Amino acid sequence: MKRQNIKLLTAITAALFSTGALLFTLVALIQSTPLSETQIINNQNNQIFSNNNTTTSSKSIDTTPVIPEEPLTNTTDKYRPAVFASIPYWDQERAFLSFKEHVNQIDYVSLFWYNLRSNGSIATYQYAKEDKSIIDYAKKNGVKTFVLIANLPDEDDGENWDSKRVERVIIDPEKRKNHINDIATLVERNDVDGVNIDYENLDDDLEPYFTQFINELSEALHDKGKIVAVALHPQQSNDDHTWAQNWKKLALSADQLIIMAYDEHWVEGDPGPIASYSWVKGTLEFARDLTIPMEKVLLGMPLFGNDWGGKRGGIGIEYEDAIRLAETYEVTPTFDEKTFSLYFTYRSQGRSHEVWFEDVRSFLKKLELANEFRVAGIALWRLGREDTRIWDYISVKVDR
Repeated sequence: MKRQNIKLLTAITAALFSTGALLFTLVALIQSTPLSETQIINNQNNQIFSNNNTTTSSKSIDTTPVIPEEPLTNTTDKYRPAVFASIPYWDQERAFLSFKEHVNQIDYVSLFWYNLRSNGSIATYQYAKEDKSIIDYAKKNGVKTFVLIANLPDEDDGENWDSKRVERVIIDPEKRKNHINDIATLVERNDVDGVNIDYENLDDDLEPYFTQFINELSEALHDKGKIVAVALHPQQSNDDHTWAQNWKKLALSADQLIIMAYDEHWVEGDPGPIASYSWVKGTLEFARDLTIPMEKVLLGMPLFGNDWGGKRGGIGIEYEDAIRLAETYEVTPTFDEKTFSLYFTYRSQGRSHEVWFEDVRSFLKKLELANEFRVAGIALWRLGREDTRIWDYISVKVDR
């Protein structure tokens, strides 16, 4: 659900896994523009942390962050936010491994396999593998499964999140009915528990039609005992861009509202934190002020970063990319105590770069907000490349 060039990530991931010259590829990538789906160098002992602006080599850095010793749950009423995790098709193998390693801590899993085509049909992304073993494994371990449908075009069908294709299937009542039937068929064919509607960057004037679509979709799927989740753009006030999403009205029919509380600063804008503490809190305050039932809200938790300054402007990177870059350029990331985010700068090929990314400490501050606002759960974007220490602070499912 992150706004990034998924087609580029797919190609890079495939290339890295197919070549025998992996080390050469990694070095070449680091020396040019960093990319977010590079092969992992999984060395937690060399992670870099700092609370000052000193530039040092990673070899001399204390890697232990100041974090709580126990998971952040309320010991009085046993509050535990549910965990909703995403598996993207372009890094499915690695994400599935993470899922299996932490299945006892995950309640829901969303499979990013499908896209809404410009002709109104629903299709599998051409590089996606519909691996039913993931669904079977989830069921065996008590994890509810969702298929995700996005309006992010496949590479032969468009460029970016496309409002027009959604407009074509939700305004006309008959086309809307057909689209809902297609979704219901997809859910039943995969034998999953529900659907995750990820229609992003919609024109604001589609709001009444999108609301009606979700109402009718929820009615149709509820009759089949299925769940409807909707991905929401973050908002801070009624004056913000709505992207056709009326939170209060959507809450009347949808089962889960996944607030994508990230991209406060994104790759096409100015550098800055992915999701600062005060900004995320403001998003939750807005939801609370709308009197949206918090038992329907899932707080989106970013596990990635952005690197601004390359030839293409900004680019999405993963946690491990950020750590590797800091080690390569011998800079120490600073933990900003105001935003509770990590950042650092470096120079490459005559260009200045600024990197902001999320780690276990920034994750824990957002987990505190989940606790404070008593949301239904947290939605991790995404499995496979996260700072693995976050799992030390996520409780095991209480119903196991």
